[in-house]
Amino acid sequence: MPYKKVPCPECGQPKSRRSKVCIQCRKPYDRTPEMRQIMSENAKGKQSRGTGWHHTKATRKKMAGHWTPERRAAKRLEQQLLYEDYNFRLQIAKALTGEKNPNYQGKGKETAYSPGYGAKYAKKLREQRGHCEMCGKESTLQMHHKDFDTTNHLPENLSCLCCSCHRKAHVKHKKLLQQSNPVEVP
Repeated sequence: MPYKKVPCPECGQPKSRRSKVCIQCRKPYDRTPEMRQIMSENAKGKQSRGTGWHHTKATRKKMAGHWTPERRAAKRLEQQLLYEDYNFRLQIAKALTGEKNPNYQGKGKETAYSPGYGAKYAKKLREQRGHCEMCGKESTLQMHHKDFDTTNHLPENLSCLCCSCHRKAHVKHKKLLQQSNPVEVP
């Protein structure tokens, strides 16, 4: 819970209870090498807030002992099976659409990519070795879904195209859609 705001003694603007003055009244200072050295010495011996900072050594040891090589192998196999199960990934993709998706960026900008897309993308790029499947040029590649369904990451639906060919494929698809569904303009 944030600290309550109190008025700044110099200008009266709201400030944190912990600070002496507000941000506008605070005097700027240069971090000289001497100041950096003082700050470094003050931080010595203090544990930084990072992974596992709140666990005791005994708890960390117990957690490490839990993950035996057999358990790691079993978990890896379980994850691999889920990764390869198209229906499972489709179910997750549909459950994580819109605001429920952690990559949601506002209205109309939700990601339709289901979990596992990144790994499939990397594997396909390694197989192609930087060559476009359409024109054969060596270039930076983009992943293309042949059926234009961004939740379908089956290997036969993915292709690696250069930026130019990828754009052409989408323009061609858009034109085909417009031809099949003409909109009458008054």
